[in-house]
Formats: sequence, structure tokens, C-alpha cells
Amino acid sequence: VGVLVHSGGAEAGHYYSFIKSRTDDRWYEFNDKNVDFFEPSRLPEECFGGTQKHVQWDSYLNKKIVKEIPREKNAYMLFYERIHHIDSQIPDKQKEETPPKEIS
Repeated sequence: VGVLVHSGGAEAGHYYSFIKSRTDDRWYEFNDKNVDFFEPSRLPEECFGGTQKHVQWDSYLNKKIVKEIPREKNAYMLFYERIHHIDSQIPDKQKEETPPKEIS
């Protein structure tokens, strides 16, 4: 189970991922050569775009100001874990008799 994230725009950016371990049920952030613990409650801010507050110096006003800027982080691909093997859910007789269905 995990999320592949793209940070940046259409012409340039960076990919990293958040993955839940099968052995200890903890989430990890894999970012290039760095692997760190990750708090899953942060998934919305890390994966759903939107805006964020940014503090910057305004030389005209001679003070720090807060601006809303786009958050250029979006989930790119989700990874799932199958709970049950598909063959265990379909009886052998039904597998032989049921033709594949077209998806429209």
C-alpha cells in the first residue's frame, strides 16, 4: 500500500513515495536515498494539491508578508494490496463456463 507523489509542474519535477510497511504497519517516506518515518495523517497535505501559506519579505512594505501559493504536490499513482486471491473467490466450474465480460 502506498502513494507515488509528483512535486512540480508538467515540464519538471521530482517523484517520491509514501509506503506502508507490511511487517510493522508503519508508513515510510522514500525520497531519493533518504528513507524516513512518515505520519499518514499528513497524506492530504502531501498528496492533494491546493494552496499553502508562504512567508516572504516585502521590501516595499519593509516587513514579512504571508501569501497563498499553489501547493505543487499531487498523488500520481496509488498502490493497493489485494486482500484475497481472485482465484479463491471464483468456483472452478464458474471459471470454465463464464465468458469474459466486455467493459464499456
